[in-house]
Amino acid sequence: MRISAYNIQGSHVFVKHESRPSMKLKLYFGLDKRRRTPIFVYADIRKWRRALEKTVSMFKALSDRTRLRIVNLLLEGELCVCEVMQILCATQSKSSRHLTYLKNAGLVKHRRKRLWVYYSLTTPKNGVHRELLKAVRLSRNQNTLLRADLKKLVRVSKTRPC
Repeated sequence: MRISAYNIQGSHVFVKHESRPSMKLKLYFGLDKRRRTPIFVYADIRKWRRALEKTVSMFKALSDRTRLRIVNLLLEGELCVCEVMQILCATQSKSSRHLTYLKNAGLVKHRRKRLWVYYSLTTPKNGVHRELLKAVRLSRNQNTLLRADLKKLVRVSKTRPC
């Protein structure tokens, strides 16, 4: 990494990258007690990458039609896997796999009650998460399949199989 300029403030070093002068890295460092020299611990870019990866995983999770339909249903409240199966006309393994994918992306949480597993949406952790859920809610108006799923949800919730 070629550095064009740097500035030391307290225990932080602000570095400008030569090829990207607008990009500034904040490096944290401590002192080696024996040699009295600075030791760089890590760069702030790791936080940016983690945040970006979380956002990417949310978008990937909603890029599948089945998972989008599941999130649409979960906007109405907590559901059991068997209810999701009935509404989507999907097998148990397919429904569980998609719900697990949504859970790993941080969009869905689950709780167990005896044999049954109930899923619900997590509270939005950031603006992107909040806006994605708003977008799913708004897309109901243009998508007949999402509206049909909500009608099936009303019928299934009356019978409540589990």
